[in-house]
Parts: sequence; structure tokens; C-alpha cells
Amino acid sequence: MTAPLALSEQNLISCCKVSHDTVSDCLTKVFEMFKFIGNTPLPIGNLMNTVQAFDERKRKCVDTIQNISRMMRRVKVYYDKIEEETRNMPPLSIQDQQFRDDFEMMESKKMEKDRLIQQIRKKNEELKKIIDLERKFIWELCLINKDISPGKPTFSKKNSSAENLFRIVTMSKNSVTNDWISQIRDAEKTLLIQDCRYKFHFSFKNGLEIAEDYDKRKQCLIERKIRKPGSLTGERKWEYEIGESQAMRSIQSEEIMVSFMQPVFLRQDTKEAFQWRIRNLPYPLDVYDCRVNDNQKEITLRTSNKKYFKKFSITDMLRVGIPLNQECLKLAHANNTLIISVYVKPKEYLEIEKLIHAELRKVKPMNGNCNQS
Repeated sequence: MTAPLALSEQNLISCCKVSHDTVSDCLTKVFEMFKFIGNTPLPIGNLMNTVQAFDERKRKCVDTIQNISRMMRRVKVYYDKIEEETRNMPPLSIQDQQFRDDFEMMESKKMEKDRLIQQIRKKNEELKKIIDLERKFIWELCLINKDISPGKPTFSKKNSSAENLFRIVTMSKNSVTNDWISQIRDAEKTLLIQDCRYKFHFSFKNGLEIAEDYDKRKQCLIERKIRKPGSLTGERKWEYEIGESQAMRSIQSEEIMVSFMQPVFLRQDTKEAFQWRIRNLPYPLDVYDCRVNDNQKEITLRTSNKKYFKKFSITDMLRVGIPLNQECLKLAHANNTLIISVYVKPKEYLEIEKLIHAELRKVKPMNGNCNQS
């Protein structure tokens, strides 16, 4: 008789709390019982110890089930009491419903506000990065261009910042072009005509050496190699920029060398276009992806099967400051060779090339042989 009296003295809040705790304990015991059953071995054979252990575990499971049953009956009693007490309660008033709707609306507006704030912050960070890059770009252009100084260029306030930036970029390109042509003009040049080739050798003031071979019949560049300035004791080697070395490799050599099946990357220009060839690439054409990087200075070639990756640039375009264009890239594949017969020489470069050839025509050929190490 004491249990119903204690239940009657409890209010709705305490009944709900006791019911919640009872259900939580019930679920805990159910979880423990299933774990206990999973770890219980079956009585295999007629061993007395195994059978006794199984019977003991079985009794524990039965006791746990009985406890869970009593707890569920207790929850049912509390549920009936709560149902009886709340049966005659008035429905939710209009004011309470309106307050709830307003609260939900405020929560949704707050979430939307936080989302918009995050988007604005992200956009502001992106704009800040873009502005910093523009400032750095303009500052570097001002340092590169010798003609850009506070007294020489005149930028009208009526013009927009975009027009002024375009004028700066144009002046910078002209400065880079003139600088390269002036370096060629000031370099020590020698010419040797041999084997139907015009062989030029340039020695620049900074120690850089360039050797170029032009085909006498086709009137196009077929080989260029560069030797960069190094230390006084270090050996300087020629690096091929166009064409490849004709040195023979011995198969019987005991030294470690690159396999003959390794992909070979080389540049072979035509009169109208820049061209690269990569030998020993047997993959079909749809495997290759060739793109101009965001800086418009380098080209990246990769395969979808992740078997080959190469990043390269057109040094001729870099020296005169002309950016690359994705639309000019074209690929072809034949006989296990990928041909990036890609980059049709733009008009700007062809005009610069004419100026360079005009300087080369001024060089007089020398008599005898010219051996280059």
C-alpha cells in the first residue's frame, strides 16, 4: 500500500524524471544481457564443469530478464499516472503557439545570419588576397621596367585603374622584349657554317652561353643548348633546350644508366610552331591531359593512369614576356610518341623573332672549325 501512496505524492515532473531514469537503466541492463549472452559458450560434450557453468549463466540471464520486466511494469505505472494527469489539461494557447513560432523564426534567422557572415568573411579574404597580388604585381612591374618612374609615365586621373594597369603591363612587356634583344645585341657572337647548318654561339656578360644551330635549307632552329654560369671549380655542362644530344650509349657499359624504354622528352620546333615530342609513351590519346597553368608561364602534362607527369615552359616566350594561351595547345599520338605539336607562334613573338634574326644576319661567319666542349 505504500507504493501507490508514494506515487500519488509525486508531481508530473518527478514522475517524468523517474520514468526517464528507469528506461535508461532498463536499456543498460538489456545491453549487458546481450553482451553476456554473446560471451556465453555452449555446453559441448558431457563435461560436468561446462554444464554447470552454462546453467549458472542461464540463471543470471533469467534473473536479468525478470528485473527488466519489473522495471518495464514500473514505467507502465508512471505512464498511466502521467496520462491520467494530463488528459484534462487545456490545449496549447494561441499565445504560446505564437511565441513558439516566433522563437523558431528567430532561430532560423540567426542561422541564416551566421551563414551569410561566414560567406562575407570568406569573400573578404579572397578579395584581400587578390588586392595583395595586384599590388605585388604592379610593384614588381615598376621595378622591372626602367622607364616607369614618378617623372616619366603620366597616368590621367580620368582614366580608370584598369586602363592604367593595362598601360603598365604593355610598357613592362615592351621593356622585357627590348631588354632581351639588347642582351643579344651586346653578347659576343660567332658564326660557323658547317654541314648545311648555321651554328651560332652567344657569350653573354653574365656568363651565360647559348649555342644555336639553324637549318640552312629550312631556315628554322633545330638545336639550342645552354650552359649556365657556375662556380670557378665546378664543371659546367650543356643543357639541351631544343633538340637532343647525339652521344651514343653503350649497352655493355657497367655503369648505371637510364633504361632505353624510359620516356624521352625533347623539343623540336617547326618554322610556324613550338613542338615537343615524348617517346616511349604507349597510352592512347584520351589518357593525356595538357593544360596551361594559372600563372600562364608553364604547361603541365599528366596522364589519368598516373604513369607520367611533366611540367615545362616555353623559354622563348618567357624571355620576351608573352603569356601562354590554353586554346593554342593541341595533342597528337602515333608510334608510341606523344606529339605536342601545340603552340602556334603568336604574332607578337614572330615580330620579335624577326628582330632577333636581323641581329644574327649582322654576324660574319668565321673560317675554320669551331669545337665546343
